Amino acid sequence: MTLTSEPIIPALEGFPQATKFDRLLKRYIENLSTKKRDKALIPSSRAQIIKAVLAGSDGTAVVSAQFRFWVQKMFEFEPESGFIYHKGKAVANWEKIFKILTSAHQRCQHGGRDKTFEQVKKLYSWVPKKLVRDFVMICPSCQWRRSLRKPDNDLQTANTLPTPGVFPVLPWRADAPGSTRVRGPGRPLVPTELGTLGGGMDGAMYGLRQAYGAEP
Repeated sequence: MTLTSEPIIPALEGFPQATKFDRLLKRYIENLSTKKRDKALIPSSRAQIIKAVLAGSDGTAVVSAQFRFWVQKMFEFEPESGFIYHKGKAVANWEKIFKILTSAHQRCQHGGRDKTFEQVKKLYSWVPKKLVRDFVMICPSCQWRRSLRKPDNDLQTANTLPTPGVFPVLPWRADAPGSTRVRGPGRPLVPTELGTLGGGMDGAMYGLRQAYGAEP
């Protein structure tokens, strides 16, 4: 099955391109089990068959009883609008999923997967959440925003590391193993104190483990 999305003309700047999304769509289908591939997405050609089944058309005589049962269980057809519905929401044909995701991502102002998916669910069904995540991941505007946040995260991580040769400020608790005294807050330990405090080395190592987040 060839997967070709309906493109947006002219293409929107800062949003994914249809051709790139189609590659994701193809990979999504290929990664599914054989059993799930057939019904994971609904192309327009299958939507027409579903409509015919729901309308009771004689042209669906070749459709299997199992397929007919699945259609009647999962979908409703509204002749006035021409749409098929699943749980009260219009079923999205896969050819239109790219346009649907672009519109939803635009409405939530480049929100993440969950915000984009919330916009999709207001109107449509049969749009896999994983495709929404993949769409957001290839959005050039979102990629740019993520690249701006990365240095801040690296800097924050670096700032939490101890400076070589400098002893950290250690918490001292009266309930530390072997402790017989309470240490005032904020005063750093010096090397000679590590073995001379009331708790001995047990108490000092307890403080070190607390300072570095290790289990006591």
